[in-house]
Amino acid sequence: MILFYISYWGVKEGLTVSTVYPHLKILAQREDVTAIHFFTVERAEDQKFKDELPPISKTTHYPIFSKNMGLHLLTKAADWWRIQSTILAAAKAQKPDFLICRSSMASGIGHLVKEKLGIPYMVESFEPHANYMVESGVWSPNGIKTQFQRKKEAQTKATADAIVGVSYNYQRQLIEKEGISANKVYTVPCTVPLERFAFDANKRAETRAKLGLSADTIIGLYLGKFGGSYYDKEAFQIFKAAANYYQDRFFLCLLSPAPKAEVKAKLAEVNFPENQYFHDLVAHNEVPNYLSAADFAFSLVKPAPSRPFCSPIKNGEYWAAGLPILVPANVGDDSDIIQKEQKGGIIINLEVPQPNYQDYFEALAPLLAKREEAAELAQKYRSPDQVAEVYDQIIRKLSL
Repeated sequence: MILFYISYWGVKEGLTVSTVYPHLKILAQREDVTAIHFFTVERAEDQKFKDELPPISKTTHYPIFSKNMGLHLLTKAADWWRIQSTILAAAKAQKPDFLICRSSMASGIGHLVKEKLGIPYMVESFEPHANYMVESGVWSPNGIKTQFQRKKEAQTKATADAIVGVSYNYQRQLIEKEGISANKVYTVPCTVPLERFAFDANKRAETRAKLGLSADTIIGLYLGKFGGSYYDKEAFQIFKAAANYYQDRFFLCLLSPAPKAEVKAKLAEVNFPENQYFHDLVAHNEVPNYLSAADFAFSLVKPAPSRPFCSPIKNGEYWAAGLPILVPANVGDDSDIIQKEQKGGIIINLEVPQPNYQDYFEALAPLLAKREEAAELAQKYRSPDQVAEVYDQIIRKLSL
C-alpha cells in the first residue's frame, strides 16, 4: 500500500515534530505499507531550506515551498494553488492507495484528489479551525479566509472516508448535531511519547542546578504562547498570584516563543519578582527536562464555544511528566477528565474579575506529591497506542 501523508506545517515546526513524526513511524511499522510520500509546506526560501526530517523507514519527504507574494492573501492563494497542483500531479504519477491529511487546513487537498482521481482519504486531527480563528479574534466572521476554510471543512465532512477528531466532545458534535455518519467518525487525542516525557529524577536535579534552584523550590511551568487562543493579561496575573501564594519559594519557568522584552514588561506590570523566573524557547528535545524539574503546570487555553473540541498536546506532555495542571473548564476532554477522575489537575476560572487564586493553589497543594496520578492519566488518555488502533480500524474498514 502506497500512502500520501499531507501536512500543512513545515518539517521542523513543533507540531510536526511532536505529532506528525510519531504517526509516520507508526504507519511505517505496518507490513502492508510499502511507501509513504510525506508532503510539508515550508515557509523558507528554497536556498535556505535544510531538510531536518529524521530517518523514517519507507518515508520520502517532499517539501512544497511557500512564496511570499507581498500581500498575505495573495501568498495564501498562491500557496493553495501550488500545494494542490503539486500533490495532484504526484498522485497521478505515484498512484497512492490512500491519502492521510493532517489537520483541517490540509483536508481540502484530500477532497480535491478524491474528486479528481477517486483516491480515498482520511483527515486526522480534524477540528473546526475556522471557528477557532474567529473565536480567537484572528479572523473576521465573514472574511475570505473564514469562508474558504469553512467551505473546505464542509467538503471534508461530506466526502472524507474517515474523520479523526481529537476530542470525544467533537465526535458527539459531528454525529449528534451535524448528522455525520458514526461509521466514519473516530477520535484520537493528541498523543504523547510517554517514555520521552516521563519524570526523570536525575534530569530534575540537573535542570534545577542549571537554574540555580534548590530542591524545595516550587516550580510552576508554562509551555506555549500568549494571546489569540491563549490567555495573555490573565496569564501574567495568575503567575503573580502563584508568586504571592508561595512567596520566595516560587519560581516561574516560561518556555515560550514570545519576545523576551515583551514578557519581561508584562511580568513587571504585575510586579513579578525579577529573580524568580526563567524565560526561553528551548529545543523540543529539551522540554522533558524542564517538565521533570517543575512541580505543576499552567494550561491557559481561553474558553470559547469550540474549545471543547480541541486537544492541547501540552496537557498530555504535562501529564506524562507527572505534572498536575491548572486548566479552565471546557478545554477539550481534559477538563472533563480531571473532574471525572478527580486527579491530575484543578479547574480554574479566569473569566471573573477576581479569580479565587488562593482556593486554586490550596486545592493544588496535595496533588504536587502525586505525580504518578497525572502520569496515569497520560497513559490512559494520551497513549500513542490509540493511533495504531484507529489506523488499523480505518484501513480494515476501507479494505485497503
